[in-house]
This record gives sequence, C-alpha cells and structure tokens, in this order.
Amino acid sequence: GTLVAHRVAIDNTTARCPATDATLRLITIEDSQRKHVHDTLLVMAREKSIEYTARLAAKGRSTADNAEKAEQATRILTEFSEWLDSRDGEPYTTIVDGANIAYYGWGRVNVHQLMHMVDALEKQGENVLVVFPKKYTWKKFHLR
Repeated sequence: GTLVAHRVAIDNTTARCPATDATLRLITIEDSQRKHVHDTLLVMAREKSIEYTARLAAKGRSTADNAEKAEQATRILTEFSEWLDSRDGEPYTTIVDGANIAYYGWGRVNVHQLMHMVDALEKQGENVLVVFPKKYTWKKFHLR
C-alpha cells in the first residue's frame, strides 16, 4: 500500500480522525510519569550510544572508550533537555530532524526542502526548532 503522512485537525467534540475515521482518546500523564518517561529515554539513549560506539570500534572506526562516549552523549542530551525547559520564549511545538528532511530523496543537503517543511509547519501554527547533529558541521564525517 501507499504510505500517506499528513497533518489533520481532530474535531474536539467527536475525537474522530478525518483521515482514518478512527476515534482517538486523549492520554494525560502526571508529572511523575512524565519524569519517568524523560529519565527512561536518557537511559535508553545511553544504552544505544554504547551499542553504536561498540559497532564503530569493531570496525576500527573508534578508539575512544565506549562508556565515556555514552556518558558524553547522555550529558549532551540532558543539557539539551534542560535548555528546552529553561529557555525564554514560547515552547517549541515541533522539533524537526533537519538532516533527514534536508537529505530525503536528494543524497545531499537541500536547504530549500528543509525551509519548505519549516514554512509549512509554521503556517499550521507550529513553533519549530530544527536540529542537526554536530557532525554535519564538520568537513568530513562517517555516515555509518
């Protein structure tokens, strides 16, 4: 089948999705549950970082300590989370993975494609933050 992805407006009285005709339900979580999700994501990110750096090391592409790199990645993610919580201004409603949007279908960065996505989201009332991995600012890096 064909994958169709688009944004829809959900009617507040019926909670029906106009694209799928499914009835949706609002799930709310308590602050303690939100903190648990946050903390669990940090643990998962650390574990995935250890796995990734171990695979790089096995290929001879990394010489630094895997645990140290995982701790650094966790620290960076934690700092990003704290920045999101403490920064001035309206909260971001959408975070866009700039590399995936800019590269999609091109094999190279297409800034116009990224700007088109951001413009479309802003026209829908979103406050957009675009993120790029730091490695994309380097002259050379390994994609995989």
